[in-house]
Amino acid sequence: VMKSMKIDMSLDEMLQNVLDKLKGLLHCDRLSLLLLRNSELILTNVYPEENRGLKINSAIPNRRSLYWSALLNKQIIFQQLLDSSEAFFENEYLIDLQIHSVIVLPIFIKNKGIGVLSIGRKDPSEWGHDDLLFLEQLTDHLAVSIENTQLYHEVVRGKQQWEDTF
Repeated sequence: VMKSMKIDMSLDEMLQNVLDKLKGLLHCDRLSLLLLRNSELILTNVYPEENRGLKINSAIPNRRSLYWSALLNKQIIFQQLLDSSEAFFENEYLIDLQIHSVIVLPIFIKNKGIGVLSIGRKDPSEWGHDDLLFLEQLTDHLAVSIENTQLYHEVVRGKQQWEDTF
């Protein structure tokens, strides 16, 4: 999945690539990336795009949130949405999108939480142990790719500023 990623790809291109490859490996109906920016967890990308529920750049409240729980507790969360007696912030809009089960994977770079990857299914099927191991490795690789992409774009911006100065 990660071999086809290039350092000059945007996050959108990277996630579209991941989703295209994931569809061949395991069943998923929705993929979303949320990144931590200025102490807020922000929805940055959703695939397929018409499957949003929330607007891009929406901040997720940290109270009663599956996404925040995964990030703060540094653990993968699997949640059946229809059977849950707990009301999480994400429940309403995910159920409106007919997502019945979701797995939320925290993303870390050098032990620092940077976001979460959320994968939803319209059916309530369980995730297998091999699926979880694969997705955990995927988020580790995704974290490195996100960091490399951010560093690359910082260098490009710095180079452009330097060239504009002269």
